Amino acid sequence: MATPIKLNQLRAFVEINRHGSIRAASRFLSLSQPALTKSIRDLEDSLGAKLFIRSNQGI
Repeated sequence: MATPIKLNQLRAFVEINRHGSIRAASRFLSLSQPALTKSIRDLEDSLGAKLFIRSNQGI
């Protein structure tokens, strides 16, 4: 059974998309980058799909 999706994971997804990087979104949300990255990885695991194409230049 898949892990349920949490509201904070969806918020993280929206803000990363809006800001274009995990770093900028983490500052906006007042979260550490590792915490935000974990939230997105957990969301991706729940959905069984990658949500972002990651590169050195952002998402």
